[in-house]
Amino acid sequence: AHRDAGAGDDRLARLRPRFPDPARAPVDYLAAWHSLPRWLVERWHARYGFAACDALLAHMNRPAPVCLHVLAPQDPAAVAATLAADGASTTPGRHHARALVLNARHDRDVLRGWLATHPGLIVQDEAVQAATAWLAQDLSSPVLDLCAAPGGKAVHLASLLPAEGIVVALDLRPRRLRRLQETLGRL
Repeated sequence: AHRDAGAGDDRLARLRPRFPDPARAPVDYLAAWHSLPRWLVERWHARYGFAACDALLAHMNRPAPVCLHVLAPQDPAAVAATLAADGASTTPGRHHARALVLNARHDRDVLRGWLATHPGLIVQDEAVQAATAWLAQDLSSPVLDLCAAPGGKAVHLASLLPAEGIVVALDLRPRRLRRLQETLGRL
């Protein structure tokens, strides 16, 4: 995991000497500090230099924003307004018309509460939303989702099929199947 030494963070300052010296072994330092493969860091360090490579690696380690998918027939703008009233600031997605990106990270229980009160919402990365929409362009029933938990793709695919369409959603692990069942039950 990326280590971002904030102002005055003594714990991280004490960690730095345990890593390779960036002046003597910049690639080894960057690979260890950012927890990324040496071969990749070596390539980017050669191409961009130390400072730009360090910034790029730090960016790659930032958590992805939480993205919601607004299932049809709900209106994403109306859902965004309702979420705003509940304290969730969102931005429309850039790559999928039904995506809402949360502008801040929230506790999982808060997120679960929003999902419970807005049954037409699923947590789904915007790239997955776009890929699912692309996949569904010429989709016909039945659809088989072999790695379905927690259920976002299966539900998204089902929303794109005619009412009589069938999606068979499977997963290998019982714990993941329970998550799939929870998602389907909520929706």
